[in-house]
Amino acid sequence: MIKRLGYALCFALVLSSGSVNAQDNRASSSLNAQDIRWAPDLASARQASLEYKVPLLIHFYGDNCLPCKIVEQNVFSRSEVVETLNKYFICVQINASTDRTNRETAAEYGVHSWPTDVYLSPDGKRLDQGTCKQNAAEYLNVLHSIAVMNRDRNVMLAAEQSNAAQQVTAQVANYAPAAAAP
Repeated sequence: MIKRLGYALCFALVLSSGSVNAQDNRASSSLNAQDIRWAPDLASARQASLEYKVPLLIHFYGDNCLPCKIVEQNVFSRSEVVETLNKYFICVQINASTDRTNRETAAEYGVHSWPTDVYLSPDGKRLDQGTCKQNAAEYLNVLHSIAVMNRDRNVMLAAEQSNAAQQVTAQVANYAPAAAAP
């Protein structure tokens, strides 16, 4: 009798802790991929990336792709991932399994399996590309690396533009006509 009571008590504890964990998981992952600000198409995403000087994330996925669904559930549902994507990236997703145009776009970027992310600088240069990490922490590490890379690249480009402007100013000053002597 005591043995049965012990089993019942253990079973009740397991059930109650499982429901608490389930509630915690729901609370921490109340966001989903729809909360990411996905651009409507690649052309508008490129334009926004250039305008706001932030990297472009092209997320390639497929309809019947189990790893894609895992990324959506385990990564794109995490609030810290959604916040990072919305703050530091212009994002567009392309279903590479639907039509010829999307498959051609995937091939243009060398994407032959999914889920794959391609990261481009605002001027269209490839910063990184790879199969999506299926763990939120690893995915965030990639996002932070790309964001820092883009920030450093923007600082370098601004410095180059400043140096170029100073050189032009100096050249103009050297070619100014000499003042006429009285």
